[in-house]
Amino acid sequence: MDQMEGRRALRLLKKVNLGLESSINAGMAEMDLTAAQCDVLGYLEEHRGKAVYSTDLHRDLGVSRAAVCALIKKLRAKGFVTLTAEPSDDRQKRIEPTGRSGLLHQKMERRVDRVVRQIYRDFTEDEAEAFTGLLQRMYENVQTMIKEEADL
Repeated sequence: MDQMEGRRALRLLKKVNLGLESSINAGMAEMDLTAAQCDVLGYLEEHRGKAVYSTDLHRDLGVSRAAVCALIKKLRAKGFVTLTAEPSDDRQKRIEPTGRSGLLHQKMERRVDRVVRQIYRDFTEDEAEAFTGLLQRMYENVQTMIKEEADL
């Protein structure tokens, strides 16, 4: 791939991300939720009944520690999550979705399903699977690049 094509791909990835975020933000605005907050709530609902901590959100969602703290604070203020101190370590706070979160989860899932159908419209099943695999490889390459830069 030449430099121009590589830069074009980076710009397109950014545009896709911004478009998806904008679409989800618009769909959840009536609930006063952002795409990032929905991502956290979705993760918590998928792990309902299991111990989830801010470090899990940071690691699994790829969100900075500071952003995780801000998101949890906002979701807590809106009544979507509760924090419970771990008996063995007061510094660790278990993050749990509330019943209010559960009610929204179905709406969020419908919105995400709609978005997925739209972005993969006109893709064959094989193309969609190949694209996901390519994105995974690209993500792994970015992670390696970040690690290498940190080691310098």
